[in-house]
Amino acid sequence: MSRILAFGDSFVVGDQDDYGPNDVNYNPKIPTTHSMGPNEREQYLKYNVSFAALIAKQLGKELLNFAVRGTSNFSQIDQLLLFIGNGKLQQDDLILFGISTTVRDRSIIYPSTDLEWDKFSVLDLVYILSTLDSISKKYSVPIIKFNLFDNPLVGQSFNFDFDFAYDNYIGWDVKANTLSDVINDTWAMPINERHPYHTHMMVKPDYEQYWTWNRHPSIEGHKKLADWFLKQVPAIKDIKNTLP
Repeated sequence: MSRILAFGDSFVVGDQDDYGPNDVNYNPKIPTTHSMGPNEREQYLKYNVSFAALIAKQLGKELLNFAVRGTSNFSQIDQLLLFIGNGKLQQDDLILFGISTTVRDRSIIYPSTDLEWDKFSVLDLVYILSTLDSISKKYSVPIIKFNLFDNPLVGQSFNFDFDFAYDNYIGWDVKANTLSDVINDTWAMPINERHPYHTHMMVKPDYEQYWTWNRHPSIEGHKKLADWFLKQVPAIKDIKNTLP
């Protein structure tokens, strides 16, 4: 492995909800603690605070962080395909692909009823995982896939046979399988309530330290995620143990 490529939304950016008064998530009750502009701040977070950055530093590898705040999964796949099309992918790269809420994918053309919305949300997850597996197989590059804060299979009313074989999809066999669950210590619990918006998530008082005011992982939250990836996830653990 020469590099780690990270894809995702604000969770992968390392967003700390502190971009300043002109930002959509600015909170006047919580003043910023830095003097960086938005672009400089985002780059700093992506390469110093995010769990992807911490993993790369632990492994001593270069990080390319493609994450974008509020992005969709389809848009991130576009980023990956453009990167490949420009001949920049290397066979010993490792890709971390954080799957954002599928609410952001095709949301404009979703039918109006909740039932149909559930159906398309599940199908979009199938498209995302299938596309990533195809890319992984074609270019012989491992793509570790994981849900950031939303699992569309939770609480949905679409009786769809989801018994597909996806490579390196972490937590495919449990419903509480998001990074939010990792932070909140609810991984693999029998939860059947979906939370497609992380900003609506309720956090127990003893876990507030792991979250920003707008429910992004805090600096401590990203440390917890990086430790979890390196200690618990075989795909990364095996790579770490076989580094030259």
